[in-house]
Amino acid sequence: MKIIYDEAGSGKTYKLVMMSAEKNATIVARSQSHISYIKRVANSQGVKIPEPVSFMEFLHREQFLGTGVTSFIIDDAEDFIRYVSRGVPVAAISLTK
Repeated sequence: MKIIYDEAGSGKTYKLVMMSAEKNATIVARSQSHISYIKRVANSQGVKIPEPVSFMEFLHREQFLGTGVTSFIIDDAEDFIRYVSRGVPVAAISLTK
C-alpha cells in the first residue's frame, strides 16, 4: 500500500488519478462533487480510470461487487475514517509498513 501524504492543494488527487489509471484501481471519494472533480482531473490528463465510488457506496459493497473491481484507492483517508466513525474524532491511527 502506498501512502501519499502532503498539504491540501499539492496534487494528491492528481497522483491518485494517475495511479488509478495505471493500476485500474477504483477511487473511493467522500462525495459526488469530489467524484466529479476526480473525473475532471482524469479527463484533463487524458487518462481512463474506473468509475469512482463514494464512501457510502463503498460501505454498501453490493453496489459494485461483481463489477470487476480488483483494488481501491481511498482519497482523503482521514475523511473516510471520520465518515466511518460517524464524526467521532479519531485520536490516532497506526499503519503497518
